[in-house]
Amino acid sequence: FVLYVLSANMGEILTIFTAIMLNLPLPLLPLQILWMNLITDGLPALALGVEPKEPDIMKRKPRDPNEKMLNRNTLIYIVAVGFIYVIGTLGLFYLELGNGETKARTMAFTVIIMFEMFHALAIRSYVPIYKIGFFSNRKLIIAIASSVALQAMVIYIPFFNIIFDTVPLTATDWIKIILVSSSIFFILEAKKLVLNRKKQGG
Repeated sequence: FVLYVLSANMGEILTIFTAIMLNLPLPLLPLQILWMNLITDGLPALALGVEPKEPDIMKRKPRDPNEKMLNRNTLIYIVAVGFIYVIGTLGLFYLELGNGETKARTMAFTVIIMFEMFHALAIRSYVPIYKIGFFSNRKLIIAIASSVALQAMVIYIPFFNIIFDTVPLTATDWIKIILVSSSIFFILEAKKLVLNRKKQGG
């Protein structure tokens, strides 16, 4: 829960900061960031708080009570995930600038939200998702579906287009968004597979 929220915030901050450093137009507007923080990433965060216990939880070594929650490993994780957000979001934003800032910003706004959805799926457990079951936390699936539906509302309803400065996206746009944002899921799942194999080998 904490890692998810901090990583999402880090991704948003680094995206804005990097865009400014590269002298690019702002990829996200203040109202869009507020929408993400209050609505779209809030629902999955709450659902992660009720993630079912993993079957092997009692076999793990107890956590050191003196260990800080934000230790070296967690800080590295937060920054690394933040940079995945940045590369994907700004890369897509830059490629779409030729179609106008509003279109490019809508793509960036949507891809960073989809990054958060795929991240929520991957951060559920220390073990690969196939071991715990994709649908074992139904509340999370419902939360993700609700967040995506809310984002679609912002993209496709003209009233919200005016408020959030967005434009409707095509099916091709969504394919690009899914391909880019799902990268975080596959990267984190691959990392878990490698670590679990090392653990079993040891």
